[in-house]
Amino acid sequence: MDVHAHLITPTTISYRCPECWSDPKRRTYTTNRGKDGRIIRNRKPTIHWHGNIGGQKNQVVARTSHCTHARLRDVFITIDDKTVREDFPEHEPTELIEPKDFCKLPMI
Repeated sequence: MDVHAHLITPTTISYRCPECWSDPKRRTYTTNRGKDGRIIRNRKPTIHWHGNIGGQKNQVVARTSHCTHARLRDVFITIDDKTVREDFPEHEPTELIEPKDFCKLPMI
């Protein structure tokens, strides 16, 4: 299954699942329609979260699906320019920090 990442942080990737729908009580369904075929308006696409180990660059990552009602399968998450990036530092530190600068214990 191919999906686009909605949001990434330094530790997580989230995406809206095209196969899961959740109601306000957090129950999941395979469709946003009821038994009579009408759309149930309070069902929204489910957001799944996975770990992020690749940083903030554009890439495609493979993870295993969290869908409890679907078959176990791989999910390919595309991180592109439309993906929202939160909590990343403005720039990577380029100089080394000496232990004496941040350690409160005396150096031996």
